[in-house]
Amino acid sequence: MGFFSKLFSKETCELCAKEVGALARIKLKDGKYICKDCRKNTSAFYKPEKYTLEEVKKHIEYMKKQDELYHKEFETLSKDERERFVHLGYYGLEFADKIGMFEVITPEANKRNYKELFRYDQIKDFEIYGEKNMSAEQNAKKYKETGIKLIMRCSDSIDSTGSSEEELKKMHPYVSEILIPVARDVDNLDGGLAKHHLNRIFGRAEETLAGAIKEKFTGTEHERTGYKAGNEALGALGSFVKGKVTGNEEDLEAAKEKMKNAASTAMDYMSENRTKYAKIADEVEVRSLGKTLRDFLYEE
Repeated sequence: MGFFSKLFSKETCELCAKEVGALARIKLKDGKYICKDCRKNTSAFYKPEKYTLEEVKKHIEYMKKQDELYHKEFETLSKDERERFVHLGYYGLEFADKIGMFEVITPEANKRNYKELFRYDQIKDFEIYGEKNMSAEQNAKKYKETGIKLIMRCSDSIDSTGSSEEELKKMHPYVSEILIPVARDVDNLDGGLAKHHLNRIFGRAEETLAGAIKEKFTGTEHERTGYKAGNEALGALGSFVKGKVTGNEEDLEAAKEKMKNAASTAMDYMSENRTKYAKIADEVEVRSLGKTLRDFLYEE
């Protein structure tokens, strides 16, 4: 079949049974097609062409759960419980520390039929990116675009190779990287105010002058968590020794509880608060959906 024959040929969308031309359809991994209207039921960060029809159907059910979670848990939060950073009028991040989740704001995401949230504990790292300007114009700025890059722990990426099944379940199922443009045609790298909030989430050093001055005296949150973990561990050890000496069951039980708390704080310290936010997000998903989205994705 020639190019023009393919262009004007009709194929049936496997999801809605509508017949669509080449410009209004997407070919899936297994050779089947979905229309661009049904594509709006998928995530803006999902590439249907990489998946089979059955996988796309499963993803759409996942997005329905995401939408339910968004409206029940994120949308109902007060303005004081969310931090929103938007740049260039269309791109940004909105954080909700209370539930350990955030929304990615882009024009494409805004066109989708279902809302979507991402979890703090799925962020592997973040950094400022800059796309160099290749223009030969004399007054051209150094960067065509600069912004914040979120590097995600993703089960559908080469980084997941060798990961256990349990580790894969904790990763994002299809997003490995999120770029949020902050400025265009500029000479300096700029990650916007969202980067400062990410620093606070993961207990990293403040980059603002006021924050740096404060941390000079108080230490970073990460350092404070480390001190707390050490103190709790010493306290737990002391309680355990006391319980062994006295033989008092109540002292031993109190020591066990202190050891449990110390271990939890130590995990927060080593994971830059990811274990803390993973627990928060899991509790929110179970409260809203009856089980975690992870359980939904991996159920038989």
